[in-house]
Amino acid sequence: MDMKELNSKVVSWLIPAILGAIATTLLWLFSDFPSIILSLFAQLSTQVLSKLTIGLFLLSVVLLIWIYFLQRNLKTKLKPFFGMLWDKTGNSYCPSCKNLLTNYGTYFSDTGYGFRCLHCKDIVYLRSEENPLQLSEAKEILSENF
Repeated sequence: MDMKELNSKVVSWLIPAILGAIATTLLWLFSDFPSIILSLFAQLSTQVLSKLTIGLFLLSVVLLIWIYFLQRNLKTKLKPFFGMLWDKTGNSYCPSCKNLLTNYGTYFSDTGYGFRCLHCKDIVYLRSEENPLQLSEAKEILSENF
C-alpha cells in the first residue's frame, strides 16, 4: 500500500468521523441530555472548562490542517511528455482538457498510434521529436524520467 492510497483511505474514514462527531454534538445540544452534562460541568471549575474548550478547539484546527494537506497531496501531478500529459504511474492525460486518455490505437493517419479523448474528442498522437512512438516505448522512456 503506497502513501497516496493510505492517505485517501484515511481521508475517506476521517471525514465521516468528523461529521459524525458534529452530528452527535448537535443532537447533544438539542436534547434533554444536556441537563445531566451541565450538572457535571457545574461541578468543574471554569479553569478546567476553559482548558477543555481550548484543547478541543486546537484539536479541531490540527485535524482540519491535516485534512487539507492530505487532500493537497492526493491531487495528480501531471508532466508533459510526447505531446500529452503523464502522471507518475504511467497514465496518459489529454493536454487540452486534462482528462484520462483511453482508446489507444491507430486513427486514420500515418502518424502512428495515439489516444482518443472521450471528453473533447481530440486525437493525441505519441510523438518524440516528430517520430511516432509505441505505447510500450513511451512508458519505458517515462519510467526512466520519473
